[in-house]
Amino acid sequence: MSFIKAISTYFPDNIITNDNIVLRFPEWSSQKILNKIGVKQRYVTHENQFTSDIATKAVEKLLTEHNIEKSKIDFF
Repeated sequence: MSFIKAISTYFPDNIITNDNIVLRFPEWSSQKILNKIGVKQRYVTHENQFTSDIATKAVEKLLTEHNIEKSKIDFF
């Protein structure tokens, strides 16, 4: 039987905050953006970073954090 034993996440290190957006759109405020969309910051991939790169990092983090042997995983 298959089941989920643990999960992990990975976020790119490129962070864009509401303050960064306000620099480009001075008519907005950080608080206005937060009130509109409920987000303070976003994690954005670099130009040559792909979904598969993020997934690989999340799996590597999962294996390390939960001391799981790669050979014990049926599918990921």
